Amino acid sequence: LFTALLSGVLPAAPCHAQGRLAVELTTSPKADDVVGQRLAYLVTEELESSHTLQLTYAQAATRTHVYLVTLDPTHRGEMTVFSVTVTFDAPGTQGPIYLGSSVASVGLDNVEQAAQGVVAEVSQNIDAFRASLQHQAGR
Repeated sequence: LFTALLSGVLPAAPCHAQGRLAVELTTSPKADDVVGQRLAYLVTEELESSHTLQLTYAQAATRTHVYLVTLDPTHRGEMTVFSVTVTFDAPGTQGPIYLGSSVASVGLDNVEQAAQGVVAEVSQNIDAFRASLQHQAGR
């Protein structure tokens, strides 16, 4: 099982000189509010331009899935509260593996920074999972 997980997380195309590897991601933005829609768009843009993460729209058997859910509690289009959950799914696992999640709020003026933070958090979750798998495989 660890070998299957490692093959799903590790063997992707090298992206830059530091040897970081690309990981395919699928986003599911459910943004029904103005700021949430902007956040989902900017997260998608950040993922598409990332040197370490590769955004995909294909339903691959092995994938990292980023769920982004937003809600405007004021209904004034000034802010959104959002949740990001990251899971990993591969053949041989008994369903998605939880990698991490967070909840935050952002105003219209800080959406770009929030999108960058979401992508950084996704990358950190994947790196921690990769390190855990490598540790488990080394036992």
